[in-house]
Amino acid sequence: METKQSRLPTQRAPRPARTKSNAVTANVASSSNGIGSANHEDAKVRVRFKITANGAQAVAVAGTFNDWEAEKTPLKKNGDSWGTEVVLPRGKYEYRFVVDGTWMSDPNAKESVPNPYGTENSLLNI
Repeated sequence: METKQSRLPTQRAPRPARTKSNAVTANVASSSNGIGSANHEDAKVRVRFKITANGAQAVAVAGTFNDWEAEKTPLKKNGDSWGTEVVLPRGKYEYRFVVDGTWMSDPNAKESVPNPYGTENSLLNI
């Protein structure tokens, strides 16, 4: 008598939701290099800045965390998007992207605040 092996359908893990291409994300870092802490307020946070800038030659991020000096935090190109990670203490930070010398707010920032130049700075609260 021949028996057929029953096949159960393989289950795949659900795919993560796609995010918009311009995004700043913050995740509590948990590594042994001093990032993270038992005291929640002392913990440092790894922040990922990412923006899509088709055809751009140079992209950076400037804000209160780097004294508004864009050359301190350049982004690296990956296809049409640009990104970098920085580790910051918890707090509120204002920032803007600098794309080929043009300052621009993060269009996907959850919060923004007016700046003295008549535009808005994106706000990161970690």
